Amino acid sequence: MQSSARIATLIQSSQMGTQGSSPYRLISMLQTFSQNEEKPMFYKVTEVSMHFKVSPATIWRWTREGRFPQPVKLGSGTTRWREDDLQTFEKKLK
Repeated sequence: MQSSARIATLIQSSQMGTQGSSPYRLISMLQTFSQNEEKPMFYKVTEVSMHFKVSPATIWRWTREGRFPQPVKLGSGTTRWREDDLQTFEKKLK
């Protein structure tokens, strides 16, 4: 269920007076929900190279050659690879 739909469901169940619901219970549920939200994971070239047991230079070369997922530029001097992209790449290797 998408985030906004889950939050709407929590609010609606609280307003309907379902058993055990109160404003405090709703706040607790929303806090738990926000903590459980999946956050995208990003990895540095050193972390990626250690995982694949190659040098950082090899990761950059594979990326340049189009043999490896493209990194995401997060800022000046900050380049990372998305976990989802790396997992998809690994699945294709198997």
